[in-house]
Amino acid sequence: MQAPLSRATSAAANAANAAKQARPAVRQITGGLGPVVAVGHSMGGQVVNLLAVRHPARVRSVVALDPAHGAHGAEVDGIWARLAAYREHGARAAAEFVSAAFAPGAPPGLRTAHVRTMLGTLGHVIAQAYAGMYTDRGAVGVRPHSEAYLRLRTRPALTVWTS
Repeated sequence: MQAPLSRATSAAANAANAAKQARPAVRQITGGLGPVVAVGHSMGGQVVNLLAVRHPARVRSVVALDPAHGAHGAEVDGIWARLAAYREHGARAAAEFVSAAFAPGAPPGLRTAHVRTMLGTLGHVIAQAYAGMYTDRGAVGVRPHSEAYLRLRTRPALTVWTS
C-alpha cells in the first residue's frame, strides 16, 4: 500500500473532523442531559466510533452498521484505484461503486436513494472524505489501523456487518 496522503483540504471532510463536529451537536440535541447511544452507518459508523474514543463522557454506547472501517484483503488493494477514480470522475464513480455494493435482492428504492445521494455530492468532497477515511495520516479505515484505534474505545459497542 502507498504511503498516506497529507492534504489540508481533506481535513474538512474526514471522519475524524465529523466526530469533532458531532460533539457540540450531541450536547445541543440532548440539552447536556447525558451520554447518548451513538448510531452510524458506513462513514457514520466510523464517526460514532471516533466520537466514542475521543469523547467517551458523551457516548453511552455505539451501534455501527456496516461501518467504514476494518477494510482488509482485496478491499484494501482497491483503495488507491478507487480514490483515483473519485478524484478523476467524482460523483459518477462513487455512484457506480455504491450501486454495485447492493445485493441483487436489495429493494430497488434503497439502491436508487444511495445512488442519488452520491450523484448529489460534489466530486471533490467524495474524494476528500474517502481519503480521510482510508489514506490520510491518522485514517482508521484499514483493519490494522481500525483495530488499534478501536481498542481505545471504552464504551460498549454493537457492530453489524451485512456482507
